[in-house]
Amino acid sequence: HDVYGPWGGMIEIKIRNVSRGVVQVDEMSPEAEFTFEVLDSADKPVALTELGGRNAEALSKNAPNLGWASRIQLAPLQEITMRANISKLFQIEPGHAYTVTIRRTKNLPKADESGRPLKEVEVSFSFEVPEVGILR
Repeated sequence: HDVYGPWGGMIEIKIRNVSRGVVQVDEMSPEAEFTFEVLDSADKPVALTELGGRNAEALSKNAPNLGWASRIQLAPLQEITMRANISKLFQIEPGHAYTVTIRRTKNLPKADESGRPLKEVEVSFSFEVPEVGILR
């Protein structure tokens, strides 16, 4: 039988190289590398915390040095995992339903494997957190 627990805002992000070649990924802290959008069950934006407001302001100004950085070479099918607690950025309350969208536009390839420029470079993913919480 399934056991659910309240969601406290912790997310795990995996990036996998699905190309045929080695890809270089400049990895920073998730808060500097990704943008997050959190909507409540009425599709209204969830309020930011003080830190979330400062982070959003810095990202809107393309401020450098928002977190640690490293350069990683990913072989085909190799992946990296990052964790972020978005309750530090949003006023998340356990027992409430949310829709979370994660976007990344920074540090992504600007050209395809053939060297042709890409028109738009963004990776995004959305998921829902039900009121009962998440499967443990």
